Amino acid sequence: MYQGDNEGNVPTYGHENGHSGNGHAGPGIGPVRLGDYLVQHGILSADQLADVLDQQRARGGALLGQMLVHQGVLTEESLAGALAEIAGVPFRALRLPMVQESALQAMPRDIPPRHGVVPLAVVGNTLEVATADPFNILAIDEIERRTGLRVQQTCTTETDIRNAVDHFYGGAGVLENLVTETIDRHDAEAQRARSSSFLVADETITANEPIVRLVDEVIEQAVRRRATDVHIDPEEESLRIRYRVDGLLQPGPVLPKKLHHSIISRLKVIASLDIAEQRLPQEGHITYRTGSREVDLRVSCFPTVFGEKMAVRVLERHMLFGGLTELGIEAETLAKLEDSMARTKGIVLLTGPTGSGKTTTLYTMLSNLDTVANNIVTLEDPVEYRLPQIRQSQINNKAGFTFAAGIRSMLRQDPDVILLGEIRDPETAGLAMRAALTGILVLSTLHTNEAAGTFPRLIDMGLEPYLIGSTVISAVAERLVRKVCHHCGEPTEPDAHLLERLGLEDEDLDGNWLSGRGCRHCQETGYLGRTGVFEILMVSDPIREAMKDQADTRAIRRVAVQEGMQTLMQHGLERVRRGETTLEELARVARE
Repeated sequence: MYQGDNEGNVPTYGHENGHSGNGHAGPGIGPVRLGDYLVQHGILSADQLADVLDQQRARGGALLGQMLVHQGVLTEESLAGALAEIAGVPFRALRLPMVQESALQAMPRDIPPRHGVVPLAVVGNTLEVATADPFNILAIDEIERRTGLRVQQTCTTETDIRNAVDHFYGGAGVLENLVTETIDRHDAEAQRARSSSFLVADETITANEPIVRLVDEVIEQAVRRRATDVHIDPEEESLRIRYRVDGLLQPGPVLPKKLHHSIISRLKVIASLDIAEQRLPQEGHITYRTGSREVDLRVSCFPTVFGEKMAVRVLERHMLFGGLTELGIEAETLAKLEDSMARTKGIVLLTGPTGSGKTTTLYTMLSNLDTVANNIVTLEDPVEYRLPQIRQSQINNKAGFTFAAGIRSMLRQDPDVILLGEIRDPETAGLAMRAALTGILVLSTLHTNEAAGTFPRLIDMGLEPYLIGSTVISAVAERLVRKVCHHCGEPTEPDAHLLERLGLEDEDLDGNWLSGRGCRHCQETGYLGRTGVFEILMVSDPIREAMKDQADTRAIRRVAVQEGMQTLMQHGLERVRRGETTLEELARVARE
């Protein structure tokens, strides 16, 4: 959704083309800023708008409307209504029966998923189209050019658009048709001894090619499912697609094996990789437009016995990093973490396995620091999200730009805060400690299972306990648990056997226990979205004494609990009792 530029400006586009700025539906109210409109109509106060615009400038690239919905200031309906009035188009909720078959047939099938539009009806030479972004002139121009019809817009919410596109354009039938078209094209090319020529990077390939539309549909399904990763796995006689949603892999389509080379080659082309190299791993990057927003795709190829496997990480182009409370951190733990961030020197370490949310928490911590008063520099491998007013650097091991080399150079840049993507080796750990001793706040991650395991891990790297105790401020362990779907969640009784295995007592049974029965919103899983479970260990004198005595993880954890640390299991159990997640989910991620 457009929702305004970095100052909340909403353009009335197209005057230079003779259009009225609303998709030919009559004049809007003229050039106006979305923020000013909201203030004029009493939806925001001037002070509230000033605060939000300050946050927007600090986050660079974030859309004003999206931020307001994300913060709960606006509902999707009120935002869509405001955009509709500014554009001079009608607003109404989109319901599936409103979509006429004649409109579906008139609209090329590749346009709605790419531009986030839904055809509603054809009246004479006019095609009525529903959109969440009434200022997307590119979509209108393409629809008019390809259909020969005049476009009239109706504004609705982004959720309604997403649901309608998923219903009419995201089903198995769409994919089956694309597979059939691609195979037909593949076989026709094979007869001319050019079986893969339409996949190479030349100027003849167009968005209409079957393989292009097939790959687009695979990626669009990932975005619609809220997937963080797409796995394209070759097998002996087939090609299996899987999507990682809320941390777990879900099955996708199983395609004919003959399409394997075509799909991998297409993705390599748009990621600027070598399509001829199939024996060595490769990595690339794609900026992909879906609907009215852009996502970044990080592509990784890996050779297997059945051909190249590809993993595609899906990243929101302008991820919104709000407050730490939005991550699910409780008040007591939050106070400890904020105390850690308020220090001017020392190290804060986030721990947990891959995919536990450490990077998101680190970025949220950075976005909550004063980026104007602080010189913040990062070293990452890779840089996942671009953060405004923060100098981010990408590790390049082939060029010799390692974490250790980067830290040495960073110290000459007069930093106040350093973020290291990961402490992987003794040299990096030692340099990070020494940077903290010079008066720099260092944020980084370490692969351990719990907060107490941080200190034995650093000692095992060869660091002296006195150095660890004098530099490390706190260690934060994190896991992500799936949330009970709020559409289908219903009261439930806890599993007695699971309670027993987790060592929980009768007093732990009090609360609002919920589970999801499964519905279309959660793809029949019973879960929708994720939230964090945390434990934070503040380094105190008793913890330092335990380190000097070479205490193991259990002994340090025992001391930390005596000092008031809430464990992952304790925090997770609170979330279960509040009906936010389930005992089964907690056992999956936090069981010792």
